[in-house]
Amino acid sequence: MKKNKFILDKIIWEDFEQLHLKVNSVKMTFFRFPHKLNNFIDFEDIIKIPDLLDLAAMKAYALGGRAKWKDYVDIYFLMKDHFNVVEISNRANDLFDGFFNEKLFREQLSYFEDVDYTESIEFIGKEIPEDEIKDFLIKSATIPF
Repeated sequence: MKKNKFILDKIIWEDFEQLHLKVNSVKMTFFRFPHKLNNFIDFEDIIKIPDLLDLAAMKAYALGGRAKWKDYVDIYFLMKDHFNVVEISNRANDLFDGFFNEKLFREQLSYFEDVDYTESIEFIGKEIPEDEIKDFLIKSATIPF
């Protein structure tokens, strides 16, 4: 199916809470999100997406339920270029009504034993070595509260 310049390659999986699809060869996932978001970025009048701080908070929260390497890589770039642990944690606390724990988030940024590497990462630009990402996250996580 084609709409505007976007081609829906495939619906990978869907249920009432999530939709996984591929558009123009890019894998996308949409989740039902029961929490209140206030800050959006209008993406070319096609879709509104949460701002970067909300996305960072969602990634931080996701680490508590799954340890996927792609989430660690996303958090690396969000923290390297935009936010620190405290800013992300404060937003996650606001967004998830107290179901977020900054101490646990810091521990997750420093622990990689059970990380799921099954999804490959396609970097835009220069690929960042895994050790560099881990070192940065550990340093960021161990900055005093």
